Amino acid sequence: MESTNILHSTSQTIGVSAHARNNLGNCIGVWGEAYGNYDTTSVRKAIGVYGIGGHSHSCVGVFGGKTLGSFSPVNYAGIYGSTGTFPTFSTYPGKYAGYFKGKVRVTNGIYATVLSPTASMQASGQSATPIQSDRGESVTDKLSKVQAVQFLRYDPTEEVGTRRNASVPSDEEIDKMSPLQLDSLAATLEAEEPERYLSTIQYGLDVDQLKAVYPELVYEDANGNVSINYVEMVPLLVQSINELKKELAEMKGTSAKKAKAETTGIDKTVSDIDMVRMDQNKPNPFSESTVIALNIPQEAQTANIYIYDMSGKQVQSLSVSERGETNITVYASDITPGMYIYTLVVDGKVAVTRRMIVSEI
Repeated sequence: MESTNILHSTSQTIGVSAHARNNLGNCIGVWGEAYGNYDTTSVRKAIGVYGIGGHSHSCVGVFGGKTLGSFSPVNYAGIYGSTGTFPTFSTYPGKYAGYFKGKVRVTNGIYATVLSPTASMQASGQSATPIQSDRGESVTDKLSKVQAVQFLRYDPTEEVGTRRNASVPSDEEIDKMSPLQLDSLAATLEAEEPERYLSTIQYGLDVDQLKAVYPELVYEDANGNVSINYVEMVPLLVQSINELKKELAEMKGTSAKKAKAETTGIDKTVSDIDMVRMDQNKPNPFSESTVIALNIPQEAQTANIYIYDMSGKQVQSLSVSERGETNITVYASDITPGMYIYTLVVDGKVAVTRRMIVSEI
């Protein structure tokens, strides 16, 4: 390993410059270790490498990048972070600017790909376009096919750290280990310690269902590890909300037109006549009789109202013979006092369900 300490030069100021090169095992430019006493909690912070950017146009506390040279390594990470007992560099597949094994906490924002077209994007013919429905299927329809699920990270009945305590060597044994032995021990401990200090329950999405509707959001590496790009799902969720708001506005508009037609005395439209409707019974509660107003389309073959008690038992069946605007009267003497559910079934399909209360006289 070649290492040089530089205090100042005319073009740049470097605290520590380290260059490492070999053909055996790991090649590490800077290795930092910080230890506290395992038997006490007197050490409040233990930091292997700590970086702060100073006052300059570009200030970088820690900078990591791809290896130099024309070849492309199988696995590399500009910055590697692990919550494991020891860092190991052979357990991640793929190429990453930053790779973290364990919890990552951010105290400010995380910024992803810029979606608004910049000058460079426009020059290359790229542009940001609205999210389009696929074959007439809205984003809301597609996302409705994806189920939210929860996972158990580990067996909650197993005592935390039992295997870890049995596997960790003593401090004296660790001090005598070579770098290769430390790497081997790190890999063993990480395999035995599957995120035991995280919450037992993890929430996510069904990967297969998401892959069926948005395959570009699912990534699978060479080892079969599957990841979901939840950040890119945020625009889809916003689009889904906008679609639902549009549908709700259209429904409100239809209701407003209908109310206006009824108050102004304008004849009902064809869609109003064809619409199945069952209003809430009036009065409700009732002790003698109540009236249920209905609208049954002329083309309907059968129409019935079924009344059920709260246990689900059918207590009465009323056939609706008239079509168009009509009503049915229910008498309290035919059923006992209590709460009931009544359902309108047209041509064998449930149309509307409501509740009624029969009170004692």
